Amino acid sequence: MSSLLPPIEQIASADILTGIEQAFLLELHGALKERDEALLHSRQSLRLADKVFESTLEGILITDGDSTILSVNPAFSRITGYASDEAVGQTPALLKSGKQGPDFYRQLWDGLKRDGQWQGEVVNRRKNGLLYTEHLSITAIRDEAEVLSHYVAVFSDITQRKQAEERLHFLANHDALTGLPNRTLFLESLAEAIAWAERRRWVDAGLFAGRMAVNLSGRQLKLGGLVDTVRASLAEAGLASAYLELEVTESVAMDDADGGQVGMLCELRALGVQLAIDDFGTGYSSLAYLKRLPVQVLKIDRSFIADLSHDRDDAAITTAIVSIAKSLGLAVVAEGVEEPAQRDFLAGLGCDAAQGYLFGRPVPEAEFEAYLAAHAG
Repeated sequence: MSSLLPPIEQIASADILTGIEQAFLLELHGALKERDEALLHSRQSLRLADKVFESTLEGILITDGDSTILSVNPAFSRITGYASDEAVGQTPALLKSGKQGPDFYRQLWDGLKRDGQWQGEVVNRRKNGLLYTEHLSITAIRDEAEVLSHYVAVFSDITQRKQAEERLHFLANHDALTGLPNRTLFLESLAEAIAWAERRRWVDAGLFAGRMAVNLSGRQLKLGGLVDTVRASLAEAGLASAYLELEVTESVAMDDADGGQVGMLCELRALGVQLAIDDFGTGYSSLAYLKRLPVQVLKIDRSFIADLSHDRDDAAITTAIVSIAKSLGLAVVAEGVEEPAQRDFLAGLGCDAAQGYLFGRPVPEAEFEAYLAAHAG
């Protein structure tokens, strides 16, 4: 079939098609070049992000929208003791220490949902059972459709910093050479004496028949003079020793290389005060050594109570602690009881007492005094 177009018009049409084709090829080449450059830049960015993820000193964990751990970095493993394959597939509750109650986590999640991020200090537990303090920052990640897809948590271990702060506080309140309390601590002790006077008033009025629990640090046990301080404080307050309970943590109680703490605890018990081991189950107790301690009470750490109703391991550990305490003739107190199911389980084991928000929350002094008056007798 012959063309109806004159030869000149045919040549013009061919030139136009050739020009269009060349323009298209140039545009395609430019688009492909831009894509290749974008891919290269993306790969470089990914390699850089991966390098940061792998080498940063802060622990990083990434979860999906349901809080299932998808990835952790080497610093996470170094800080927590959990390898990547041990953490992936779990939730961050793997690190839960029980030191923060449900209210803390409720506020954390409320802030995260409202603001898309949260940061603060959290006490968690390493794989070896030891507690550590971390500064934690959590960010919620959303996709293009604004649907929540991931959470990224970045944390640093600030345990040593906290210990240094405690040391500075000690130095601020004690003479650096002798270790004896200075004027600042005297003023604090004066304030405590006023509180003691208030409690003495409650006892005189027949409003208070329990005991005041006071925590002792390892430093207080090692400095000396503690027995005389307690004896003098009781005398000044006019309070019978039966109203005082002194508590030491399990780790402090076990840290007695020279045996001096046992002797001091025996002297304290001779005063008539009650002695308790606090946070029991979080350390590495020797039952032979535990048997030597002149304590009357074991307090089960709240970390075992928090998940008691649905964690078989925590239930088994709690059962074992109650059994050990009973075999040694010790009373058992459970810390952090917040649910009726926890109370009922503990009662079934023969646990002697419990404390926690299920029974009452912190209240102002006037409100507490009104409560005592209402329940007197």
